[in-house]
Amino acid sequence: MITMSEKFGVHLRDKVDKELFGDIQRDVSTEGMPALHHRVDKYFDLWNIAPVYVRSGEKDFLELRKRLNADAGIIISNHPGYVDVPAILRCIDRNDIKIMVDRDGYETLRALIGETYIVPADANVLSEVASHIANGGVFLIFPTGGESAGSKIDFKPGFTKLLETLKPNDMVYSFHMDSGDVASIESAYAGRSLGVASAVYLNPALNSNRLRETKSFAVNENYSTAREWQQACSKETVLRKKTALLTEHFKRLYLTN
Repeated sequence: MITMSEKFGVHLRDKVDKELFGDIQRDVSTEGMPALHHRVDKYFDLWNIAPVYVRSGEKDFLELRKRLNADAGIIISNHPGYVDVPAILRCIDRNDIKIMVDRDGYETLRALIGETYIVPADANVLSEVASHIANGGVFLIFPTGGESAGSKIDFKPGFTKLLETLKPNDMVYSFHMDSGDVASIESAYAGRSLGVASAVYLNPALNSNRLRETKSFAVNENYSTAREWQQACSKETVLRKKTALLTEHFKRLYLTN
């Protein structure tokens, strides 16, 4: 039997979805991916959470983001929870992006924004993705397989196969979300539901989450080329072992001091 609190949680989720995504397919069809930016910001504001882009104070940060939004290649990230996707999407200011999502996520996103920007997580789409990148586009993939993995980072072979299709100078832009920060945010969701409910059912000014400490999570990022990643696994020929080396390469970028 579903409890009253569970029913309220479902109703609140549906209300928030309608508030944030009600006309999104229309807006995306006319404005492209940038139509998501203010919706992502509104989502973060509702819960009073915020990504902190740790390289934003560096002198080459604008050049990093310029290349992210211009160069052909792939974007990758670890996937510790639900906030990493919006944190990445608010950085994207281009319409030639495709996002690989698992089957469940594909149906959900297709209903929201249509099929233009998404592809299902299926080995059969690799040739389509390679063609998209060859024509100057960019492709977002979660090498851990698209499932929330918490602090665990374990790349799947599909990423290795995709990497093999890239030209050496193609972009590999990586993000890393601090898994401890994300876990802290997700544990705080239940306690912030009342503030969200006040905002969406009554008035945004009544959102008590604004009186709480902002829950932030660190987002690091790095620009590299496919050549760097291909060289990182070049000593192996077995797919499983090549994939393990790519996992270690990602960890060296972000988890070693």
